[in-house]
Amino acid sequence: MTIRTGILTHSPLTHVIASVRFAPWARLPSKIAEIQDEMRDIAPLMNTIQIEQMGPTPLNPVKSDAWMLMSSDKSYCFQFANDQLLMFTTKYTRFNDFIGKYEKALSVLLNHMRFVDVLNMGVRYVDKITAKPDENISNYISKAWLPPQLSEHTSVGGTILGEYRKEDSRLRVSAQSMPGALPIPHDVLGLIMMTQQPHTEFKLLGTGLNELILDMDAVALFESPRRMEKSLVLAGLKSLHDLANDFFRHPDVLTDHAFRTWKGEA
Repeated sequence: MTIRTGILTHSPLTHVIASVRFAPWARLPSKIAEIQDEMRDIAPLMNTIQIEQMGPTPLNPVKSDAWMLMSSDKSYCFQFANDQLLMFTTKYTRFNDFIGKYEKALSVLLNHMRFVDVLNMGVRYVDKITAKPDENISNYISKAWLPPQLSEHTSVGGTILGEYRKEDSRLRVSAQSMPGALPIPHDVLGLIMMTQQPHTEFKLLGTGLNELILDMDAVALFESPRRMEKSLVLAGLKSLHDLANDFFRHPDVLTDHAFRTWKGEA
């Protein structure tokens, strides 16, 4: 049996996101200059963005400012909003490194905010799985996550959805194998666009015939705000990482061949 633990040399992972949403803190705009100064050692770039959320009616969305702080190569980005701290990366190696950067941003925020009342949190992994030219995508993922084959029809592609529960957490999974589809989920694409300068060209190639986007979103939702110390927030994110990671490495999801390939053994 193939060993599924450890770092994958040829990992299909493209994007990782961690988010904590909390009761709004109205003083954030007056503190952002100090926050940016404390984050400059790892995130020297900054964009100011405007976020629209659903208002009382569809014609009256609620608009608010947010600030995207970015590393020099934009591989790590931190979005500070008055009700959310979100981080995403396109250069993920291991969770300890990833959460270490999030902890830095959270510590900076709490230096000013003092405490946080958490509404929900999430950790999300997006993989782009590509079969070799002489293989099929079914060599990599269980057929349960692929559109069924029918003798009278030729399958073009599709999206399989699943949702799982573990204690107070949920894991929402999407497996999209549709040629020509966006290689990044729409909401993740929105984050990427926020890192771009105005009027810059941004191109994406659609997925190919033997490619699949596996999107795993682990979330914890609370009925009422929970006041949490930093250590509890980080522990919550670690628990959500474990939930998504266990799913990804489960033998009923991806094949042994997939892990041999990503480890460089096939």
